Amino acid sequence: MTTPPEVIRAATAAAHAQGKPVFAHPTDNTGVAAAVAGGVDVPVHVAPEDRKNWSPALI
Repeated sequence: MTTPPEVIRAATAAAHAQGKPVFAHPTDNTGVAAAVAGGVDVPVHVAPEDRKNWSPALI
């Protein structure tokens, strides 16, 4: 299950307001896209459940 985008954005905003980076551990490409859209600073690893290459746009 992917965390809803509004939750990701709120958590990211709260962390950034305190000067902290945000890390994500997505398990599929949907989660990677949600993390990027939510402003996450560091996707910690690739999406192991999808085992697909990331597009240049996503990178």
